[in-house]
Amino acid sequence: MFIENSSWTAQMHQSMPYTCYLGILAGTLNNQFTLKLPYREMLVGNVMLPAIHGGVISGFLESCILVHTQQALSLEKIPQPIDFSLDYLRAGRPLDCYAQALIKRQGRRVSSVEVKAWQDDAQKEIAIGRASLLMPEM
Repeated sequence: MFIENSSWTAQMHQSMPYTCYLGILAGTLNNQFTLKLPYREMLVGNVMLPAIHGGVISGFLESCILVHTQQALSLEKIPQPIDFSLDYLRAGRPLDCYAQALIKRQGRRVSSVEVKAWQDDAQKEIAIGRASLLMPEM
């Protein structure tokens, strides 16, 4: 069960206004930092399926990478993306989406992070992504 942390959500919305526009929530799921993208009709890109717009999914995953890294490393500033790649695996159906990130390698200047997104079954990912991040000066 997803448990929202309102202070994490507020901090995320303040530092990344796009997350507020999309309605992304920050919290925990199975004791892991997780972002939730509640389904809303405005997120649909293909009304024939219907499917969530690929740009929304991309922004959701990139936000998860940035916020997760900031939270996990207790950074004051959000890291800056150097590169970001995304693989779409399934259509995003009209359901809530969840995303979790994992720091694969942490360096003083650059970190490598992976992210996965799913809807009703965590084993059936709708997208996975990878990013290299420039870490803020401490």
